Amino acid sequence: MIMGKTMNGFVAGVVVAVMGVMMGVGGVVGPAMGQTYQFGRDQPTDAGMKQLAQLAQAEAESESARAWDASIRTYVFYDSNVQQVPDATVFFTGDKNSWGLGLQFDGEFRVVQNEQWTIGAGLVFDEVIHFDDNPTGMFAGKDPNDYNLTTFEPRGFAEYAFDLNGKQAVAGFEYVFRRDWLEDGKPEVSSHTVIGSLLVELNEQWTGELFYAWVADENFKVPVATPGISSRDGQRHTLGLRGTYTFENQTSHLNVGYLFVRNDTDGSNYNSHAHVFELGYDTWIGGPFWLLLESAIAIEDYDGFISSFNPAPGREEQYVYDLRGSLLYVVDEHLSFDVTMGYAIWDANDPLWDADGFYTEFGVTWRF
Repeated sequence: MIMGKTMNGFVAGVVVAVMGVMMGVGGVVGPAMGQTYQFGRDQPTDAGMKQLAQLAQAEAESESARAWDASIRTYVFYDSNVQQVPDATVFFTGDKNSWGLGLQFDGEFRVVQNEQWTIGAGLVFDEVIHFDDNPTGMFAGKDPNDYNLTTFEPRGFAEYAFDLNGKQAVAGFEYVFRRDWLEDGKPEVSSHTVIGSLLVELNEQWTGELFYAWVADENFKVPVATPGISSRDGQRHTLGLRGTYTFENQTSHLNVGYLFVRNDTDGSNYNSHAHVFELGYDTWIGGPFWLLLESAIAIEDYDGFISSFNPAPGREEQYVYDLRGSLLYVVDEHLSFDVTMGYAIWDANDPLWDADGFYTEFGVTWRF
C-alpha cells in the first residue's frame, strides 16, 4: 500500500496535518551560517511524513473522501540561536536566544481525487514572533525580535498512481511559491520550487522514493557592497533518494535517505555542494502517542570565503549535524498536542564558522 495515497481514517489525517506542520517550518536562513540543508526544505512538502500516514492504518476503519483538509496550529518555542550566528565573538557578542510564539494555517483542496489522479492546491501561512528585544553586539539592532517572520506559501500539485512492472507507484509534480518577510525588512526571500518525484512500493517491507527539486531564491535583501562575492540570490538543485522499511507490526518504520545539493548563488561566498545522509525512525508508542526521531548529517563544500574579517582561504568545508525528536498526543480527530526538541551543530574548517543551537517547541493543533 503506497504511503501518502492511503491516509485512511481521522488519526492518519491528524498525524499528517500536525507532523507535516512541525517538520515544514524552515524560514529564512541565518545571516551568518548560510547552511545548505534544512529539515523541510527543497523536498516534497509531505516528505518524511508519508510514513506517519501508515502508523494509523491498523486502527483506521474508513477512508475519507473529503476533498479538503485544513488545520490551525499554535506553538510556543525556545531557540538558543535565533540568528544562527557562529560562536566566535567577532561575529556576535549580544543576545541570540529567545522564547517565541508561532501560529500556522495549513490548508489543501483537491480538485480531482480518484484511484489514479490527485490534483489540487494548498496554502501555508505562518507567523513567528520572538519575545526577546535586546539589541547588542555586532548586529546592532539585529536582536531576536527583529527576526519575527511571516511566511506565505501557496502550492499546486498533481499525483498519478499507476502500476510499474507489477509494483504500485505514484508519480508526483509540485510547484511551490514561498515569500518570507522579516520584522526589520531584511533579509527577505522569494523562492520558486519545482519538484518531481517517484514513489514505488518495492516489496512488502520497502518503499523507495526518488525526487528532484529546483529552487530559485531571489530578493534576498541583505545589503552587500560586492554582490558578486556576497549575494545569496541564486538557484539550488537537490537530487534525493529515500527508502522506508515497514516493520511487521505495521506501526513502526525505519527511514533512510541520501541527498545531493548544489547551491549556485550570485555571490561566490555561498557557492557550495553538499552530501546529506538522513536516518529516522517513527512509531506508534501506544494509545494516543506517536513518536518521530530524525537525524541528518550534511557534508558541505564551499568555494571559499572572501572578506575583510576572514583570512584566506576562509570556509571551505562544513559539517552540519541535525537531530530532532517529536512526540504527538492525539486526543481525537480534531485536537492534538505535540512537543519537539532539536539540536544542531555547525563544524567548519575555519573556527569562525563553528556554531550550535538548541530548539524546543510545544504545540496544539486543531484540524477542521
